Amino acid sequence: MFLLQHFQKVYKMRGQSCLHKEKQYSDYKLAALDTIVNVKCLPAGYNTKHPPSPNACDQCGYILIDGHPQYNGDVLICGHAYHSNCLQQLQYRCNYCEQYFADGIRFNVSSFLRHLERDSIALTNEDQEPDEGEESEDMDNGEERIAADSSVMMELQRELYLMGA
Repeated sequence: MFLLQHFQKVYKMRGQSCLHKEKQYSDYKLAALDTIVNVKCLPAGYNTKHPPSPNACDQCGYILIDGHPQYNGDVLICGHAYHSNCLQQLQYRCNYCEQYFADGIRFNVSSFLRHLERDSIALTNEDQEPDEGEESEDMDNGEERIAADSSVMMELQRELYLMGA
């Protein structure tokens, strides 16, 4: 009974949730829950430059109407909603979220590269180039590993051959 009442309240209050406080990580007021949550707790679409529109298609802006063949639509897991035709035109992808993730990846990669460049300057030539003795030891270890791998592979092939015979 509790769940039925709760979902009935959610249904009646749909479209009433709104942006509560705009800042770097904005807060949203969820009307049905009567609570304020940080945008980081919401689906990815709320973090994009184009947050999901309540009851409207995020592509064309026209209203979504349940049961209407032309204006019926789908809400994606990111929170963005599209008419079936609009989603088909987008090749069943959410461009807003794709852009958000692409921008995040670019930012993280460039931050990582800057970090590597900054740390590489701190290294001296001695740190960057191995000593002559170290290089030959690594070569010897590599040759031993290859020989061990070859003998294991030959043993495995022999066992497989015997199983098939």
